[in-house]
Amino acid sequence: MDNEHIFGAMSAGLIESIQEQSGEKPFSQDLLLIEDDSLCLFAGHEILSRLTSGKIDTAKTAIEAAQKLKRNRYDLVVSDLCLAEGSGIDLISEAQTQSWSKNKNTPFIAVTAYRDMDKHQEALAVGFKAVITKPLTEEQAKLFLEHYLGTYSSKDSAQIIKRPMIDLKLGMDRIGVQSEEKAIYALELLIASLPEDLSALKNAQDKRDRLGMSEILHKLIGALNYSGAPALEKAVQDLQAALKTGGSSIISAGIQGICEQAKLLRVAYYDLLLSDNYLCRSTTIKIAG
Repeated sequence: MDNEHIFGAMSAGLIESIQEQSGEKPFSQDLLLIEDDSLCLFAGHEILSRLTSGKIDTAKTAIEAAQKLKRNRYDLVVSDLCLAEGSGIDLISEAQTQSWSKNKNTPFIAVTAYRDMDKHQEALAVGFKAVITKPLTEEQAKLFLEHYLGTYSSKDSAQIIKRPMIDLKLGMDRIGVQSEEKAIYALELLIASLPEDLSALKNAQDKRDRLGMSEILHKLIGALNYSGAPALEKAVQDLQAALKTGGSSIISAGIQGICEQAKLLRVAYYDLLLSDNYLCRSTTIKIAG
């Protein structure tokens, strides 16, 4: 019996047994796992199946993966970088740009044996949200599933933010006012300070200075405590927790997540100004580009 049939037979029985024992699972979204090594595919499937009750499709080649990305939309894609008949980097580039793709906004996570940081940076540059060095662990899977499945859903063709990017009522409550104008002004102050804070956070990461990163996150939380930006606040809290025990790849994923949420916050801010006819008001803070 070849490896693929062994994988199918074993995983079918084991997954059913695990599902019976584990009860309700923390996630229910659909995933695609792309891996050309049968053992890594089996192990990855086992880990992910303990965490989601949704469908987990698998692909062993870049061609097979591309076909599944054409036919289905996934909440998250976990892919090796080195694949038979192609590469994970080429695959995500096509998935994000080609008209056939149903997964232009789907987050991709790389799981790779490469330890070369240049390869990791190349993957992040083309759009992978995080790069995990093999072996993938259940703890790592829980962290990125919690982070990315909190902000994406395959139930809609567009991105769905479960934690709102902007919650004006929350902002008003936190500063004790009944004025949306003041809550928006607090939001503007937060957004204006983000480029400097994120730059400092990345510099501390480059130096592997966890204390420095912790201090910057503490400052960010202080500012977020007076504004209504729940999604960004959650991303910062997640990284604070990851700093205590997480490896460098988890921390890198957390920083990428904060940067992504900061971009989405700025987009939501401009959408708010447009939707509520605030274009004519004179904003006192210029948002950094």
